Amino acid sequence: MKGVQILSRSGRLCRLGLSRSCATQNANANPEAASSIVVPGTSSVPSKELLQKATVHPLLLKPYVSEMLNQEDYFKLHRLVRVDEMFEARLHYGHKIGTLNENMKWALYGERLGVCIFDLDIAKVYLQRALDFIAHVSYRGGLILFISTHRDTMFEVEKTAQEANQYSHVRPWLEGSFTNLKNLLGDTPVRLPDLVIFMTTISSLGKTHPAVIECAKMAIPTVAVVDSNSDPAYHTYLVPANDDSLPSVRYLLRMFKEAMFLRNGSILSYSLGSYIRSVNGARHISGSGGKMTETAEQQPATSQESTANQAEKQEERRPSVEQRELWRASNSPFVKIPQA
Repeated sequence: MKGVQILSRSGRLCRLGLSRSCATQNANANPEAASSIVVPGTSSVPSKELLQKATVHPLLLKPYVSEMLNQEDYFKLHRLVRVDEMFEARLHYGHKIGTLNENMKWALYGERLGVCIFDLDIAKVYLQRALDFIAHVSYRGGLILFISTHRDTMFEVEKTAQEANQYSHVRPWLEGSFTNLKNLLGDTPVRLPDLVIFMTTISSLGKTHPAVIECAKMAIPTVAVVDSNSDPAYHTYLVPANDDSLPSVRYLLRMFKEAMFLRNGSILSYSLGSYIRSVNGARHISGSGGKMTETAEQQPATSQESTANQAEKQEERRPSVEQRELWRASNSPFVKIPQA
């Protein structure tokens, strides 16, 4: 039977036959036919209840988990998050008490003058977990997509994504951009993002962003900034904070960017490849803050060479005319495929 072509999370193409799904549908339609399904390598046919309760023991997956994943905070990102900075950035402000989502009461400290107030101690813990996950994804060269619908923070989101050598989508979402790629782009191979960061989970129409459901269907992990009026469902990592104020969004974007750049001292990320390339050799990144510095042997000889190198790097990062036309035509997040 002809297989269905899908994209795995690592970007490789794989094929799944339809025989298993068809057998499951037939078993649900006809319970008597379920008993005729024979599992290879077994002497007896397992019951339907046993198949539904079957799970994989965690010890079987332990050899595939690296040592760094077993550590709570491998990249030491807890040093980046401070409650006083979160307070100054107005992360504790929520929406009016009348717009409160019942599923967000756990993250609130209380209310003042009819405005919901977040508990920054709770927000700090969840922010550290989200930063640790972002650092792990970026360290392994994963593709990260920023999504936002606020016009006031649109420029900040695009700027942060460009500085981090990642991708952003701040336009109206075209439904099916993740789940219906075959009809939108045809047979063009596209790598889905390994992580989606929602700076807001509510669309311009006041409803849940349609990309949230599509990420859940495609098993794409998400990091979401959820306000007091947001629905925290379908998200992998939550950051309860203010998603409307410009200072709060700038603070969160700075934290996300530093999590991508800071690598436990001198550990480098694969996603920084375009930032550490130079004509004379590779650059070095200092241990604090991820600032790039050059050695004396690698510094350009003249200011003209330095200007030429900067112009060349900007030209490399600038999208081509074909890519711009594809963006305008499809109005969907375009994720480039890494060169072989």
